[in-house]
Amino acid sequence: MTTSTQETGALPISVGQLRGLGDFCLHTARDLKRFSALYRRGEQPRVEWDLRDVAVGHMSMASLTAFLATAYRLRQFTNQPPIARVTWNPRVFSFWEDIALFKIVEKLDLLTWPAELMGGFTSGVTNPNTRLLFFPRSHSPGPEDLERWKQWKDDTRQEVKEVILERCSALFDSSRKTRRLSHALTEQITIACAELVVNALLWGESAAFVGLQYTPMGMTVSVCDAGRGFLSSMNGKPGGPSVSRQEEAIAVASILNYRGFGLRRVIDTVVANGGRVVMWSNAAELLWKKPLWDDIGSWLLTQSPTQISVRDFMARIGSTLHKIPSSDDRQRGYLRVWHEGVRGSRISFEIPMERGSHE
Repeated sequence: MTTSTQETGALPISVGQLRGLGDFCLHTARDLKRFSALYRRGEQPRVEWDLRDVAVGHMSMASLTAFLATAYRLRQFTNQPPIARVTWNPRVFSFWEDIALFKIVEKLDLLTWPAELMGGFTSGVTNPNTRLLFFPRSHSPGPEDLERWKQWKDDTRQEVKEVILERCSALFDSSRKTRRLSHALTEQITIACAELVVNALLWGESAAFVGLQYTPMGMTVSVCDAGRGFLSSMNGKPGGPSVSRQEEAIAVASILNYRGFGLRRVIDTVVANGGRVVMWSNAAELLWKKPLWDDIGSWLLTQSPTQISVRDFMARIGSTLHKIPSSDDRQRGYLRVWHEGVRGSRISFEIPMERGSHE
């Protein structure tokens, strides 16, 4: 125990059913905020992560990845690993074993599992096309040394890409699938994923967690961290546009890099393949779909790329939602602010797969 904190009673934090990023944030935000308030007062509650409501078939890779990133952040402020409250369910445990969740939790000392429940399940029986990965934070040269800084980004992007291809070989093995990933699309997906990891390491100043899943419906990739978030990162970039709210930061970050690699290229790639991108930063949520992205693209053609008006750009996106999106909003894309949020950045993209379209 540190000299500045004293351990207090248990603080349960339910993750809900982990159905998606919204479900995860809705269930955890308030209790995480409470933990922070107690910690600032010099107290340290015994955290209990409540995972009893999760079930196979309902967990999304995005929410699992977000949970690991959040648990990693919180673990840095606890003397002992938090307790995991689980219900014995061999199907859930088998799934977690097969996607490397147990391995990551053990390696990073994130949780203490109840020993009396951890048994009676078989590994290697669930979908091999799903995987979780962890990328530790690495320190980069400062942007004042531009050449070394660019070289670090290029080298790190390539290293991450190679790790993804090596550890997720079954996921990208098109010979085993009726709906195949072409070599070109595999390249685009792995580069996009690597770019998001580089952003987390560089701008989020945090470790990154990655979740990948291939199903007959398509490919889902999630990259999550519990770092600075878009607002702090944007205001730390020299020469960038001035933003004052999370929703401005998450939107403007999407279009900044108009040359080479970057988040803008990731969104371009996903939308061009008929997919969607969901971005979260603290309480701000942004859904990019083709109608909204195309509308923004048309507007950007009339603007100077180095002199974008944040006010005009936000007006072009449309009204910021503070409620459940309508069906029209979900079809077009939308920007939403929730009542409470979770620290860090969470980006998930989905590319649908149709038989023969990517072979």
